Amino acid sequence: MEMRKHRFNIIDVLFIIAAVAVVAFIIFHAAKSSPPGEENVVFVMQTDMISDDLVGKVAPGDAVYDGDSGRRIGTVDACDTRPAKHTGTSQNGSVVVSEVPGYKTLYVTVTALCPPPEGGAVRSSGVAISAGRRYTLMFPDLYCGAECISVDTSSGEK
Repeated sequence: MEMRKHRFNIIDVLFIIAAVAVVAFIIFHAAKSSPPGEENVVFVMQTDMISDDLVGKVAPGDAVYDGDSGRRIGTVDACDTRPAKHTGTSQNGSVVVSEVPGYKTLYVTVTALCPPPEGGAVRSSGVAISAGRRYTLMFPDLYCGAECISVDTSSGEK
């Protein structure tokens, strides 16, 4: 019996290219999609007054950790800086709002992948996220107090 040599031809090349493309497509979509049932949640944290020296310590892409549990609760999407304000009353009882020189307030927009809310509570890595709640936040270069001022579960992609 005689063994025939197989010649490599254009059909073989096309078959290999097609097989590699299918495998790459499957890997790409498996890595890109979020885990089942999870959705993007966007929430905004308003920090306490921060010294002007520390304002640049938070940047998009930074990880955000909950100071109480040490768990990562999201990633900074955007950071807006505004003058810090103090609200007080004058001697006659009227409300007075004034800027605090040398200090700023940060509005940090955070994005997190969260499971569907249970009983109305959104949880990121087990930490409840809700508007009006106070947090101690840790960023790579800053540790501060903050209050969550908004939570948006409708803008996330599934």
